[in-house]
Amino acid sequence: PTGLVDPSPAGAGEQGYSYKEAMHTPQFYLLWIAVFGNACSGMAILATAKTMCAEVFGKLAPVLVTGGFTASYVAALSTANATGRFGWAMSSDYLGRQNTYKFFATGIPVLAAIPMFIVPMGSDGAATTAVYMFVGSTMFLVANYGGLFSVLPAYISDTFGQRNVGAIHGRILTAWTGAALVGPTILTALRGVSERQAIEALAAMLPDDKFTSAFGSGKEELSALIDAKTVNISRLMELQVSGVVDPTPHLYDTTCYSICGMLTLAAMSNLLIKPPPPPPQIAAEAVAKAVEASTAAAAEGRVQAKAEEEAKEAEKKASQ
Repeated sequence: PTGLVDPSPAGAGEQGYSYKEAMHTPQFYLLWIAVFGNACSGMAILATAKTMCAEVFGKLAPVLVTGGFTASYVAALSTANATGRFGWAMSSDYLGRQNTYKFFATGIPVLAAIPMFIVPMGSDGAATTAVYMFVGSTMFLVANYGGLFSVLPAYISDTFGQRNVGAIHGRILTAWTGAALVGPTILTALRGVSERQAIEALAAMLPDDKFTSAFGSGKEELSALIDAKTVNISRLMELQVSGVVDPTPHLYDTTCYSICGMLTLAAMSNLLIKPPPPPPQIAAEAVAKAVEASTAAAAEGRVQAKAEEEAKEAEKKASQ
């Protein structure tokens, strides 16, 4: 059809690389990193979406962000995932596989902007707008996550040929396994670090006697009190003077920026993917054909030289 991008692999053809041959090319590992980085973003959001929405916006827009709202939000993320799988798969036929993966890099500014939505709101309308901007941003990121995997088999075919797409695809999917472990783990770990830092900052604002009276121990025992869940942000906010900002909505800021780094790494890896050289069996066939052609040309040259020599001898005899 008009506008369709020719996805023919560079020299791979229908024969293509075996999975062992593919794993000896830099393109395999660059594609692995591209999948890993993009998948970390989607997995981190899918794993903690409901909790993140409730913690970040539960106090900024309590009327809107209820249990029913967060449940609907999770359902909307599932719809975005499915829509992304169909939408990006069809779009990649016109954009090209690598160009489609390039478009996933637009998730970097979208994810980096999420902490900017989390600011004290002057009105309910502003808070509602921020909530829906957050919802829309995360749905976009999850749609990209869905498209990541629906486009991947065709991307592999374009790069390594059609013969062993399944075997190569299975090995590149180990990137998804790694992302399923790393993405949510990083989010949880970074949130824990941010929470501890926020608690320490709030505790430092309290007079020593007030802290000891509230928790039965001095600030020198703060680390143990945090580990025991005795001291938390909510309890410390109750003891603060008015005007102190609750840090809870910003506990995920470092997570967003860290995942932006992973998306950047994925985008750079995708940009570095170039057409690989012809697979070894095609290169060997080309060499064999070249040798055969060269041998035939040499034989033809010898026959022609012999014919010319015989013609000269015949001329010589005729002149005598």
